[in-house]
Amino acid sequence: MSRKPTQIDPQEVDAYVARCRAQATAPRVSEFADELGISRVTLNHRFQEKTGRSLSEYFAAQRVMAATALLVESDLRTEDVAVKAGFGTPRNFHRAFARRLGVSPGRYRTMNKMPGN
Repeated sequence: MSRKPTQIDPQEVDAYVARCRAQATAPRVSEFADELGISRVTLNHRFQEKTGRSLSEYFAAQRVMAATALLVESDLRTEDVAVKAGFGTPRNFHRAFARRLGVSPGRYRTMNKMPGN
């Protein structure tokens, strides 16, 4: 992308997150800023102005949201969920998931898995 945006388009952010998820990589503020041709600081500032939270917080929430869906809707091992949701390692996944939701990924799956899934 060659233009330098003056506003951050939430759909553009979500498209970037989706590309990362498809590649099983974690979204990174620096990488997204490079794509947009602006600095990390400028990107974070504009995103925070628009949404009230940092882009890093948003990316973390998106990873957890993807993981919750995978845990409930699939039979993937938690290690595979960690990779697919962009956490990198199972340890990072377990720690971040438990911090945000207050339960381990395995416990979350047990509590929320629908019969037949």
